[in-house]
Amino acid sequence: NAQSVLKVADRLASNRIRVHVYAIGPEALSQPEAAMGLAARTSGYCTPVERPADIVSVIEQVDLGASHPAAGTASDGSEVSP
Repeated sequence: NAQSVLKVADRLASNRIRVHVYAIGPEALSQPEAAMGLAARTSGYCTPVERPADIVSVIEQVDLGASHPAAGTASDGSEVSP
């Protein structure tokens, strides 16, 4: 559940562990609180991916040196926010 994920995220953040998340598929995007909260609380980023088949092309475009907010646009162009 989302609350459990956020508790773990706080522990990770207190140990300076950054988590980058890929929210894959309609189910993950319909309830993004856990994925986006995990990324936000650990200073990571959350990349929404509407279609699982798109994951390879999405990963190829990731710039790990860039600063990414824990919100974004899904691969279908729709906005995703916590």
